[in-house]
Order: sequence, then structure tokens, then C-alpha cells
Amino acid sequence: MSPPSPATTPTTRNPNASIDIDDDDSVEASKPVRRRFWSHDEEVRLASAWLNTSKDRIHGNDKKIDSFWGQITKEYNRNTPPDRRRDTNQLKCHWKRLSGIINEFNGYWTSVCKVNKSGYSDDQLMDEAQQMYQKRHGKPFSLVHWWRILKSEPKWCLHVAQMEKEKNKAAYVDIADGRGASYGQRTSQATTQM
Repeated sequence: MSPPSPATTPTTRNPNASIDIDDDDSVEASKPVRRRFWSHDEEVRLASAWLNTSKDRIHGNDKKIDSFWGQITKEYNRNTPPDRRRDTNQLKCHWKRLSGIINEFNGYWTSVCKVNKSGYSDDQLMDEAQQMYQKRHGKPFSLVHWWRILKSEPKWCLHVAQMEKEKNKAAYVDIADGRGASYGQRTSQATTQM
């Protein structure tokens, strides 16, 4: 007679069973991670790492996204104290979240600068852009330190243009007319006709 197969053997759990975790390498990953807030210095370091990696002429800019963010992570962590180092995902998420906010403020700044205000200083223009941002969000724009690093960099301007292009892409949907025929319409037109 052969022993029962593991698939047919009923399993019972012993709630008092002990597990030896001393030899387990994954214990570090299972510890709860305390959230670390970003300092101004860390945000400046992230913006600088993004710019330096983006403008790297030796390695070029035809990198896959994982390679690109891997290099940003190396650059960022190279000048970071060991207890403040960040992984690629943390850097990527923080960049994604804040670059959209900075892009929005940059739009306010651009619109304020396009209006020819004779005799206005950069500080007065900044105050006006801040007022526009605060009117929309109910709080002042707090990422000026990041924006000043990025605002006049060609790579950032290209990034902003790319973000605007993606934002303005129109999605097409099929809408059936009264005769049963369907045709493609821009989403914005489709919602107004429904």
C-alpha cells in the first residue's frame, strides 16, 4: 500500500506552531516600513539625478525605462546618507506625483509671463503665479525649490511638452447614430452628444 498523495492529505493548522525565521532572508522585506517624508534636500537631489541622467551624453538617452530609473537611483543614492537611501520605486513614484504638480505650476508661470507686464520683476510674476495656483488648490505652491531647478532646463521643457501631448490626446469611441450605423468621435464631442 502506498502513502496518500500530498494533494489528498488533509492539512490541519496548529495555531501554536513556532516558525524559525532566523535563517530566512526575506524577514527584512516583511518588516513594516516606516514612512519617511521627503526633505527639500532629497527632492533637489532627485531632480538633479533626473536631469543628470537625462542629459548623460556618454550613455545616451535611448535607455529602457528600468535602466533609466536604475541610473537615477544610483545617482541619487551616491550622495545620500545610508539611512535616507531610497529604492527605484520610491523615486519613480515621487517623481511621477510631483512632476505633474510642478508642470501645472509651470503652466501658471508661463501664462503670467506671456502677459506683457511692463516693469514687473520675477518676484512679482512669481507672486501672481502663486496666487493663481493658490486660487485653484487653496494652498500655496510649495515645490518652488524643485521648479527653479527644472524650469529652464531643455530636458524638462521636452518632458513638459510630452506630458501635455499625452494629456491632450483624444480618445476615440464609437457612437451609434439613430440608424444603427456607428462612427468614431472624439471623446469630448461624444459626451456632449449623449
